[in-house]
Amino acid sequence: FKYVILSADKKAIVIGHHTAMAGWVVDSTYSTRLSAGTDYKLGVKLKAGLVNVSLNGAVIASSVYNETVTMGGYGLLSLKGAKSGQTSFDIVEVKTDDTAYAAAPVLQVAAAPAPSDAGMVGTLDVSELSPILQEAKLLWTNALGAGDARLAALTDVNIEVTDLADGILGQTVGSTISIDTNAAGWGWFVDSSPQDNSEFQVRLPNGVYVANPSSPASEHMDLLSTVLHELGNVMGFAEDTGADVTGMILQAGVRRLPDFGVGPESTTTSSTPAPHAAPSFPASQLEVAPPVIRWDRAVPGVVPSGDGLTGGYYDWIWLDDFINHRGQGFGNRNPNAGIKIHLPMTTELR
Repeated sequence: FKYVILSADKKAIVIGHHTAMAGWVVDSTYSTRLSAGTDYKLGVKLKAGLVNVSLNGAVIASSVYNETVTMGGYGLLSLKGAKSGQTSFDIVEVKTDDTAYAAAPVLQVAAAPAPSDAGMVGTLDVSELSPILQEAKLLWTNALGAGDARLAALTDVNIEVTDLADGILGQTVGSTISIDTNAAGWGWFVDSSPQDNSEFQVRLPNGVYVANPSSPASEHMDLLSTVLHELGNVMGFAEDTGADVTGMILQAGVRRLPDFGVGPESTTTSSTPAPHAAPSFPASQLEVAPPVIRWDRAVPGVVPSGDGLTGGYYDWIWLDDFINHRGQGFGNRNPNAGIKIHLPMTTELR
């Protein structure tokens, strides 16, 4: 390996190399004023066979080798001089343009390719991201609790709109989030009121909500869900293949919110996460018990007392839709609903 040493004993910068056969070899020595117990900013720039050394921002030494010096590993070195002492490193920063060291992006992908008959879908404008990003940060804050240390990572988030590879909805590299222009061909559902979930009327466990077929969100990818997922990546939540907010596979017409009742568990704090604010639903759609099939009552209404449920309103809408209409939209289940007959004023009806 090659090495650069600040020697307070010799008051010099030493550049050299070490091999198993030759041991420690000094290649260049540059005298400079160095004092023990003083902080210095040492910079070492490697390119091809060249080593440039800077001290407190000024380049003062260099050495050329007949081999590529960027090969192999890198680390910190401390040698004991003639006098006893110790070396301390306060800040260590490594930068490279070598793609081999690039961090692998963390992705969210579409569950399936967009249908061939989807047609042209609109592209996302970066201005549409701002309110969604703010709501996503608020939801994470409510879910984790305002004092959670992981939220600090969200203060330096950079978010952009770009054309990602096929099937990718969003990706995170470090603190930079990239959102696909058209949601992998599905088109984004950009919620104008992300504070509520009125377009997603079916509630499932793990903070998952599903849009009815007639909802404008039903055949598009939910932008809020992807931004929430990518913010979770920034904070270091492990990605999985589940159906909650950390799941890397997203279906069209599905919304996923942070829900720590059954969602991702905290691994870096001992405090109990605070639950996020309850979503806003019409009273007739509030879920108070797990769905059960009731053949005697498959329409919206009040749950009869004495049936073992908790009472109050129960979400029968999905059950009525599933049993009677197989999830079809209004136009499909009522093909004649839009027909109008116009009769001349002189027509005689008998």
